[in-house]
Amino acid sequence: MTPSSRDLIQDDGSNDGDRRRIDEEVQQVLAKRRSAEWRADPSLPELQGVLRAIIEQDPRLDRKYADYQNQVDLLEKHPWIKGDIETAWKEKSYRNIRRLAILHPTTVRQNISPERLSKLRAALSRPFRGDALEAFFNYLEQNDKAFNNHPNQYYGKFCSVVQSSGCGKTRLMLELGKKDVCVLYMNIRSPEDTQGDAQGDPPRDDIPANILTAYCNTEREYSTRCRAFFAAVFKVLGRLPWTLDWCENMRDIGNIARTQFFLELQDEFGKVLREMSSSSPTKIMEEYYEKMVAGRISAGQNQPRLVIALDEAHVLHETRISDSVLETLLLQAIKEYSKLMHPVWVVFASTMSRAVHYPSPQTLFPSHRVAIEGQLRFPPFIQLGWDQHAPSLKDALQDDVATGEHIIKYGRPLWMSLSENNNTSLSGILDLAGQKLCGVGMAGFDLRINHQAFAVLAQRFGLDITFGHRDAVRYAKDLVASHLRVCMKTTEDRVWSYTTYPSEPILSCAAANVLHSDDNLVYAFTSLALMAKDGVVSVGDTGELVSRFLWLLAKDLFVREPERVVVDTSKLLDCHPVPVTEFLEFFLGPRVWNAVPGARKEFENAYINFSHWVSMGFDITPRGEHEAQLSIDDWTASHWVRTSAIQCCHQQPAIDKVIPMYFKPGFNHQGISHILISDKARNCSQRPSKIKRGHKSIAPDYHGPPYIAVLVDFDMEASSLEATLDPGKDGEDMCFRIYAGGLDENTYPFLKGHANLSETLKDLYTRFSSSGPTYLEKLEDRMQFGRSREARYMNC
Repeated sequence: MTPSSRDLIQDDGSNDGDRRRIDEEVQQVLAKRRSAEWRADPSLPELQGVLRAIIEQDPRLDRKYADYQNQVDLLEKHPWIKGDIETAWKEKSYRNIRRLAILHPTTVRQNISPERLSKLRAALSRPFRGDALEAFFNYLEQNDKAFNNHPNQYYGKFCSVVQSSGCGKTRLMLELGKKDVCVLYMNIRSPEDTQGDAQGDPPRDDIPANILTAYCNTEREYSTRCRAFFAAVFKVLGRLPWTLDWCENMRDIGNIARTQFFLELQDEFGKVLREMSSSSPTKIMEEYYEKMVAGRISAGQNQPRLVIALDEAHVLHETRISDSVLETLLLQAIKEYSKLMHPVWVVFASTMSRAVHYPSPQTLFPSHRVAIEGQLRFPPFIQLGWDQHAPSLKDALQDDVATGEHIIKYGRPLWMSLSENNNTSLSGILDLAGQKLCGVGMAGFDLRINHQAFAVLAQRFGLDITFGHRDAVRYAKDLVASHLRVCMKTTEDRVWSYTTYPSEPILSCAAANVLHSDDNLVYAFTSLALMAKDGVVSVGDTGELVSRFLWLLAKDLFVREPERVVVDTSKLLDCHPVPVTEFLEFFLGPRVWNAVPGARKEFENAYINFSHWVSMGFDITPRGEHEAQLSIDDWTASHWVRTSAIQCCHQQPAIDKVIPMYFKPGFNHQGISHILISDKARNCSQRPSKIKRGHKSIAPDYHGPPYIAVLVDFDMEASSLEATLDPGKDGEDMCFRIYAGGLDENTYPFLKGHANLSETLKDLYTRFSSSGPTYLEKLEDRMQFGRSREARYMNC
């Protein structure tokens, strides 16, 4: 390739005066570095120094090439550029270097293929579902009102949208334009995020991204760039019509209006930057701001009128200059023009809760023990919605819940978007979901890494991070940022967040695929044992975690037996209904049915299909006044159609778990039923006969097909299994009652051949049953005097 190749040359857009001025500025920089005069046979570092000076003095050029390693990569890939740099240095004329297209940021239209753009536009044009738009608009209104009423309390008019991948952050910001808001959307993702299979959508907007993530020598230099960036935005917006059509074009990814805007932004940025070299950057920025809002936006109104949306904003927190991250310096610029009180907002979107929340460093705000004026940040907006595509219960067919077409409708909207707009196959969606869950690429699964193991296990088995553990905050943030865990609530300072994995069956299937590939099951439970030993994973209050593992892992292994694998590629193995009779025989051995002749026949058309556990916070049938409750049939069916099983709340009497069961039509029984499980075998009087579906806290006045009641007693050293068939009396339905004592291969034959699994489960249960309260827990209990009649709360 030669420098005469036309695809490598573009007009630099400057006049003769600009060219001479930039050449002189380059020479001045080289003089300061004692490199003004050309040297024959220059070394590579000398040529790199010249290239850096050119990049630094022309704001149109891609600042990444001021970085040493990027220069090395560039010159290795295009060695002919070294000769051009030497010629330019010798002649002291650098225009031909500045004209090289390879040194210029690519524009939006160069950054996305027509096919990819078509799919992206199709995804963004589908009807927006849910109430997130109204909630977000109200959130911005309330933030603006709070700032205007208390301008000295808040740092600036900026906020963040934080949630894990695939939840709709980008779509929400673009949809804001439908509320009569001018939305200036810019994606500033790292360049590394746009390569190969990791290519993200929407694509990176190179011009604003390069301006905001530029390499700079000092904090002062970057601070000036931030003010020049906003000044250029305001200057360009000030001369453009904010018509409905124009605003809509600016929200249309790939639209020529966006391309033109960014090119004008790039041009004005260079001019403004030169202005600021001889005048106050803040003053210039505020002047362009005032010109922009004049006649367009009234101060004091609270409805947002202009939103500058910066997507993938975590890159601003990952890059540092001296002691400051880029976001800190950028927020200072926003703070300065925010005091002018117009409803102009900057919204940062990120998967990282730490993005756009850290207080300014001590050099800006010295440390005090009281709140500092202007330190408050607005809490992030996190409620983007869930289950936007979920069908109504009447539209969900109970006999056909295992199809991918059905399952992808639950959870985050990403899965439906991949299917509808990208025509991604079910196997492709599962592969991508597994990669995103583990935070890795195609060949990167390694469940010996704690975060990957936790993500794969927590999504299905309901693992929780131990509140107050030294690593709890780090785990929570990393899991949301890189492992699809969802942020539910956060404190205003964002130091603490409540995170979880909501019910999402397609992700559960992906997690199961990862867990049961190669040796991952062994690796995952080895990692789990280490995390439990460290205390970062909560093992529960009654051993319920061990019970969740036992039941769901049994089903995992059952459906993966060669003779049972589902061949139909349109259906999901882990959601497919399996016969209760065969599963219980696999789980507890043939004796479970042999002990009670005739019991098997009563359940020959009963099926289970659970792929993950969900946790309740209240009794199934709570006491007292409550909002309208679903009927027991509808409640159970709602779990059946999304393949979830239920972990009851700790206060639930009689039982700890419910697994939905379905009797297919055509036999003695039909309809929805239950497997009721108790883990609370704490004394000899507790027997399966005590578990009754008609209990007032479960399903009083309910009558349906036969159900199964299982009492699990992990404290029994010797294996024991008892079973009886209760035909039903005194208003109770027929019930198959099982008592399972012990935690070994004799009680649970499916554990044979899985020694690591068996030992880990025993260790987890031993850890629960033998551990008393820690010193910290004792101290916490003493601060809650009177919470209950227990001695630990009475400080006796």
